[in-house]
Amino acid sequence: MNAPLPAAITVREVLHGGGVRYALPRRPLGRLRFFGLLPLGFGAFFSLFAVGWMMAAARGGGLFGWLFAIWGLPFFLAGFPPMAMGLAVLIGRCEIELRDGVLRMTEWAGPFHWSRRQPVNAIKRFNIRAADSANAPGFLGDLAALDADCGKPKPLLLALGYPREWLRALGDDLARRCNLATADRILTPGKLAVETVTEPLHPSQPIAQRDDLNQPADSDILLEATADSVVVKVPPPGVWRGSKGLLIFSLFWCGFMVVFTGFPFFTGEGFGDAMSWPLWLFTGSFWLIGIAMLAGAVNMGRRRAVLTVRADGLSIEQSSLFGVKRAEWGSNQIVAVVVGPSGMEVNDVPILELQIHPRTGQKTGFLAGRNDPELQWLAAVLRQALGVSSAPPMADGGPRKTG
Repeated sequence: MNAPLPAAITVREVLHGGGVRYALPRRPLGRLRFFGLLPLGFGAFFSLFAVGWMMAAARGGGLFGWLFAIWGLPFFLAGFPPMAMGLAVLIGRCEIELRDGVLRMTEWAGPFHWSRRQPVNAIKRFNIRAADSANAPGFLGDLAALDADCGKPKPLLLALGYPREWLRALGDDLARRCNLATADRILTPGKLAVETVTEPLHPSQPIAQRDDLNQPADSDILLEATADSVVVKVPPPGVWRGSKGLLIFSLFWCGFMVVFTGFPFFTGEGFGDAMSWPLWLFTGSFWLIGIAMLAGAVNMGRRRAVLTVRADGLSIEQSSLFGVKRAEWGSNQIVAVVVGPSGMEVNDVPILELQIHPRTGQKTGFLAGRNDPELQWLAAVLRQALGVSSAPPMADGGPRKTG
């Protein structure tokens, strides 16, 4: 027997179309809702910066000034999505409507709202997605998401951040009603069901390990093997290749800031006349972001490392713009050497790194962004020299330490 809907969910019959509307309350997140202030503040900061920019540009007058002011409009609008996200966490609520053979979800977040919909006859089942209670913190263990599997890569998200018992009852009621809402109005018991999918907080992304000891033809890594040691010298990959696109983005960002801060000179005004102190503050903050991204890109391209394997263990020394980092493990402390995801992604593609897995403690990652065949070859060389496995001790990725 299906659980009854909780009293907190209001159900209203829709007169036109013979449907039903479920109104969920504000998400019961407790103090967790205040995390919404982060994207809300960032979005407001971004939009206010664009407003100040457009006002300063328009004050310059002339065709160039007005064109420059209009150029700020996309940046003003770009602040709205993070503001909507923040409001959704702070005060957001969901409405789900089933009418005329269409299932529609609407997210309300203060003045913002957006909808998604899907024909009922395209829905295969409803899923309750919840974090693994064994690994989830207490405040997340009871929260879940409800979605409709429509046979597409991404399901239709219906509700997020509500107790799983609520969503289970809601999913059961939706499945029952959707069986009656098919185009031909024929009841087909069991057509739609609700399944609970438990997901780890850090989903594993297994990478196939290769044991090819042949160095890639285009690799510039130097391997020096002696009777009692193996030394691997990894030169810097170069800023262009090693930054994985961050250099281009940071140059574009800084170039835009050069044009923006130089605008008062183009219009014949001084900085004191064209820029008030709030705009100075916004401009300085965005300059800091651009400089930080540029420094990060250069750092990624200038990193070099020396890995040394001896009878007593492994030592790694990595040099970068920000100093030298060293790590050492005894020969009996290392369980596995693998290639795995670093946690960074470019266009939804994970950036891989070399990972050292000790018997106890955190895994440590090095050389993120190097060529994938190089990393696979280097991991195979280290595994052979150390006599360790290619199977990490924790399948869920575990805690991570960046070297």
